Amino acid sequence: MLGRNRRNSIRRISRRGFTLIEVLVVVAIIALLITVLLPSLTRARESARSAQCTSNLRQVGTATMMYVTDQKSYLPGPLHPMLFRETYDAFYLSRDANDPTSAGGYYRRAHLVHYIRKYFTEASRTGSLTDKVSTCPTAESIMTRNIKKIIDSGAWSGYAGYRPFHYIVNSAKVTEDSGSGVNTAGQLPRHGTKPPFYFGVIYHGYTWEQWSVTDGSGRSEFDRNNGLKPGQRVPKKIEVIPRPSAEWMFADAWYGEMQGSGGIRAGGTWPYVQGNSSSISPNGDMAIPGWAFHTTTRKFGLTMGETKADTDPRSPRFTDGRTNAAFLDGHCETVRNWKGTSNPCLPNDASCN
Repeated sequence: MLGRNRRNSIRRISRRGFTLIEVLVVVAIIALLITVLLPSLTRARESARSAQCTSNLRQVGTATMMYVTDQKSYLPGPLHPMLFRETYDAFYLSRDANDPTSAGGYYRRAHLVHYIRKYFTEASRTGSLTDKVSTCPTAESIMTRNIKKIIDSGAWSGYAGYRPFHYIVNSAKVTEDSGSGVNTAGQLPRHGTKPPFYFGVIYHGYTWEQWSVTDGSGRSEFDRNNGLKPGQRVPKKIEVIPRPSAEWMFADAWYGEMQGSGGIRAGGTWPYVQGNSSSISPNGDMAIPGWAFHTTTRKFGLTMGETKADTDPRSPRFTDGRTNAAFLDGHCETVRNWKGTSNPCLPNDASCN
């Protein structure tokens, strides 16, 4: 049995609180652990987002290949260069979506989801599932504040229904390199493809008649305004595309500008050099990320001015992160140092024009 004095001593010790030094030591240890673990937690969270983004692209790519099988090898299209969300159709619910000459039918057919939606178990008319696979969680987390700012400013007006967009379609005719219209040999990334417009092409702002009614040469008003030859605006058979396992069809949408020997050229996956106010930078605010954003904790400014200020191809903007892409054989990759198309239109190749 403990003596009374010893029991009282133990009670006094047990009632004694931590000293200031002990509290500071514990706080310092916790702070050190946070400093060590936080970057790992951030990377783990981004890895999960990137994996979800890759999964989305894989589903979109698989559905596209199913469409190709059903349509005698033809790719879906003609498509607008961006992978829009199905919610854009809600803007035209009062129109006849089955009539291609109506606003609902015409614009609906400019979207990839119109062609591949039937390959998903989509039960709702709101397109919630195709919306989900058309959304990259990483891009969403980066752009949420900027997108709200752009929408609130009214810069998109009617376009707000189907934006923002997170993925881009590899269906370009040219790359911008000091206005030359072709890829400069040896410079990356390359955007203009051979043949041009794998998925055909259609831009918003044209009516059905402007796009579809052709003249004696076989060109429509859309073709003439955009310098297209007869047949360029229609989707191609997958067999005419060289090296399908190395050629991307959909990828994360991001933009930068690089300084090359021919001048300023587009970096990232967006193929056209942009001004301070354009479809991807309303009022100068970026609507898509300005850097390769997967598996990196780096953040850059979200204005076109800040994007244009960093033109070094060796910049972490272009080299630190990775880009998710789906390829024409159906597989997906996370690519470091984006190189663009594997079938580039090169100088002096008239067949690319």
